[in-house]
Amino acid sequence: YNWEKIPGLIYRKAGNIFENAHVFADSSDIEKFPYPARDLVNLSLFKSHPQMRFGRLTASMITSRGCPWECTYCSSNVTMGRAFRFLSADYVVGEIEEIYNRYGINNFVFWDDVLTLKSDRLQDICEKILNKKLAIRWFCQSRSDMLTKEMLKVMHRAGCRMISFGIESGNQKTLERIKKRIDFGKISQTIAYCREVGVRTQGSFILGLPFETLADMNETIQFAK
Repeated sequence: YNWEKIPGLIYRKAGNIFENAHVFADSSDIEKFPYPARDLVNLSLFKSHPQMRFGRLTASMITSRGCPWECTYCSSNVTMGRAFRFLSADYVVGEIEEIYNRYGINNFVFWDDVLTLKSDRLQDICEKILNKKLAIRWFCQSRSDMLTKEMLKVMHRAGCRMISFGIESGNQKTLERIKKRIDFGKISQTIAYCREVGVRTQGSFILGLPFETLADMNETIQFAK
């Protein structure tokens, strides 16, 4: 077989490693794909982590691809590309509606790197969930600088019950070295907004980066607390 024809493939040939050029589908292309064939598996066997579980059964969804940031510890811009491509609100809510009505699932986990990146799309998704009276609860991931208090209120009304934030470090120099490009004031403010509107928060942190000292790591622990 001619492995060179498969975009994005990394393969070994005659003892050497080859990497084919990546080709990422754009927003118009990914809408051509049908919804996942969830009828092929027993969905009752799949559960989310306990802290993300707010309903009977859980379904995972990915509604966008690509992350425009370049955090040094993350592989997303390699595996998914840096260009943000997304499914329309109609497509996303159509899939939610099918899962809700066909399978009786009311707990959703969105695994987009940053579901909140395009605020007008997120607003549209939430409004459509509310208009269709879909009694769902959901979890998503976000950057703390990509949310406002007003958007959090809309998300909560539409069923958002928990958001995971990539905080990573409590040391400003570490954040700069890993190109996180965020400040502690914004992180703290957004977490406070979440608590105020009733959305639980989860923070992801990294300890033991190659250049970190024990003092740096202790700063992260104290900031998390």
